[in-house]
Amino acid sequence: MLAIFLTSFLFILGLTMLIFIDRDTRAGLNLQRSQQAQAAAQSGMFFARKLLMRDVFYGTTTLTAAPVDFYALDPAGLEGFQLWKDAIGDVHSLGMVRDASGTILMRRELASPSNPESLLMENSWDVDL
Repeated sequence: MLAIFLTSFLFILGLTMLIFIDRDTRAGLNLQRSQQAQAAAQSGMFFARKLLMRDVFYGTTTLTAAPVDFYALDPAGLEGFQLWKDAIGDVHSLGMVRDASGTILMRRELASPSNPESLLMENSWDVDL
């Protein structure tokens, strides 16, 4: 009877540990994807500043109200960003991490004013928070 009780107890203990390890692994992967999406959104802000400085210099308009095509940051196209301007002129960068089928796993959005005085300043805010 003691052997059955001890075996059952160890089985339940092992199963509980597996559940906690799985939950911890999923949380770590979620945090990693969130940081990758944040880095992609920041890359988009730097790229947008470059585009806006070019627009100021040449007098053109590159960013529109509709999101621009997906700019891939890796050869597989799993990480990247989209850029657009909102109605009041703030620039938005949406960083995304996708899987091989194209499903978005994580997304983070940053916004920044697009006036020429603040183009070189790295002041942006996190829209998601």
